[in-house]
Amino acid sequence: MRGECNGQDGDYGRLACASACGGVVCVCVKEGSLLKQTSSFQRWKKRYFRLKPRKLYYAKDSKSVIFEEIDLTELSVAECSTKNANHSFQIITPFRRLILCAETRKEMEDWISALKSVCNKDFYEGTEHQQDFLSGQHNWYVTSHARPTYCNVCKEALSGVTSHGLSCEVCKFKAHKRCAVKSPSNCKWTTLASVGKDIIEDEDGTLTMPHQWMEGNLPVSAKCNVCDRTCGSVLRLQDWRCLWCRATTHAACRSQHPVQCPLGVCRTSIVPPTALHSTGGGSEEPWEAVLPARRSSGGGSQGVAQPGGQPPPGAVGSTPLLVFVNSKSGNNQGVRFIRRFKQLLNPAQVFDLMNGGPGLGLRMFRAFVPLRVLVCAGDGSVSWVLSEMDRLALHRQCQTGVLPLGTGNDLARVLGWGSVCDDDAQLPQLLEKYARATPRLLDRYCLVASLCKVLNEKLDSLLKTLKEESLATEQAGPKEARSSSSEMRSGAAKDAGTEKGDPKAGSVKTPTVR
Repeated sequence: MRGECNGQDGDYGRLACASACGGVVCVCVKEGSLLKQTSSFQRWKKRYFRLKPRKLYYAKDSKSVIFEEIDLTELSVAECSTKNANHSFQIITPFRRLILCAETRKEMEDWISALKSVCNKDFYEGTEHQQDFLSGQHNWYVTSHARPTYCNVCKEALSGVTSHGLSCEVCKFKAHKRCAVKSPSNCKWTTLASVGKDIIEDEDGTLTMPHQWMEGNLPVSAKCNVCDRTCGSVLRLQDWRCLWCRATTHAACRSQHPVQCPLGVCRTSIVPPTALHSTGGGSEEPWEAVLPARRSSGGGSQGVAQPGGQPPPGAVGSTPLLVFVNSKSGNNQGVRFIRRFKQLLNPAQVFDLMNGGPGLGLRMFRAFVPLRVLVCAGDGSVSWVLSEMDRLALHRQCQTGVLPLGTGNDLARVLGWGSVCDDDAQLPQLLEKYARATPRLLDRYCLVASLCKVLNEKLDSLLKTLKEESLATEQAGPKEARSSSSEMRSGAAKDAGTEKGDPKAGSVKTPTVR
């Protein structure tokens, strides 16, 4: 559909002013240039996009009068980057499919967050991408499957053709592109609010979480935790798996399975959803992570740590792991590690250093003592995180580990973690090793280059002497200059006469033959 869009031009990413579109006031929440893949020969052409509530407009440039219009009422957005390198994503509607490409990964994630927000509401805050993991929506990426896989929406088989299905990077929820818009918002829990009514409260008031079950697509070797028989199927969508402890069970045995989730082999490193809550609208930090607290007698949640950094009752032995990954490290292998960490841990405790830096994560989890931090990158990123710890005065409570990605991994090699890690399948075993690792003190030096007082005085004295000599040379008269040049010529003549054997030129005597 074509329409006229008279919105004001602006720089990429800013919240533009309101503009009149067909007599209705609508707000341009995001605008900028992206590459659009054409239908012929899959070529890329630059186009200018304007995002408004439930509408997306694009044209050749920002000065165009006629814009193409796309209805975003039933929208799905999925990342479709080739080896996580070209920062492309796909817009899927019942009538249109667009493949767009951004310049950076952060720009791509900003566009995806804005698109997911405006398709269901009229307003979008520019900082919403930082709390996108709290919404319960799935984070899709386009993928293909080597083994029989079934859609969790329509329960039909996904095509084996390359990149015809969608998978959630957090919970592995599978869907056809046509079914993604119908998928429920049942992604992996991240906060106390996301657990909702399923929360378990013990007699003493301690809050625990139940299993979070996902249907079908179980591993081939899966066995039921109740009857110890093989479960799952490659012929249909059946049986269940827990997103946290990896437990699997038959549909008939599920009612006999223990209700409380033990969080699995990575429980030492996991921040449970009961530990992340809202601090209220008046706070600079909208979310705060605290050690699991008890339910107060009035029904509210005690959501702050006790004075002096002491953990609340029932939280002894909790040593969560805060993960920072540089998505650009290792030839963009960091993206695979981010997805894998989100599947193993709470998605809220995994951060991309290229999208906001380490400050947000450190401030969110500052109540944990001790706080274990894992940096998946090179030495430069490790130094960045350590400097941020010093700035926030958290260096005494943080224990930092290094997982080597990319190049420049001298620190990881010295600490005994090797020079490179390029296999994300080893992460469960590595998390256990990091939990048992022995802390070592690390000295960091801040070098400041400055001139001392004595050196300054000597330098001033030297400059003064040079200046005086220069002035003395300039004040010398031209007579001295001429005399000096005459002496030089005379000396040269004497030297020349001496070389020719002229008796007048020197006192050289020659022998007489008698």
